[in-house]
Amino acid sequence: MCVANVTQGDTINGAGVVLGANAAVQVTTGMSWPAGFALNPINGQITTNGSPAVGTYSLPYQICDLNNPPYCPTGNIATLTVVPGAVVANAMTGTADSGIASLPIANVALTDTINGAPAVLGAGGNAVVYKVGTWSNGIGLSPTARSAPRYRPPTASGPTTT
Repeated sequence: MCVANVTQGDTINGAGVVLGANAAVQVTTGMSWPAGFALNPINGQITTNGSPAVGTYSLPYQICDLNNPPYCPTGNIATLTVVPGAVVANAMTGTADSGIASLPIANVALTDTINGAPAVLGAGGNAVVYKVGTWSNGIGLSPTARSAPRYRPPTASGPTTT
């Protein structure tokens, strides 16, 4: 949820806006909104589905007094800022015996989180991992779904990354 109630602080006829299924007041988007944002007309909540790009958005909305005659002034704007997700990458350690191919870390993202949820690698996951910097000969990042660091002893033709 981005906004608990967009009408908080708004008034109609000098009284605070009260929303609900049987209320005489209604809130609507007023105009089209960017994809990924939604307004709940019963409680005034603005939510996202996770797809809006990082940035600041101006979302126009209307408050309608449903008494006779209905009155729906325009000009209300909710300003929302979408920030980058929280990535927590925890250090991992493993041990490999020199000269023996091995899998010292089975899943480098096992203890990591994305926005508080476990990091999941591979098709349908919420994360990817990349090799950063220069790694020692014989150590590589596996292209498999679990992206595990692997050790393969250097050969006469050089190190092998699997």
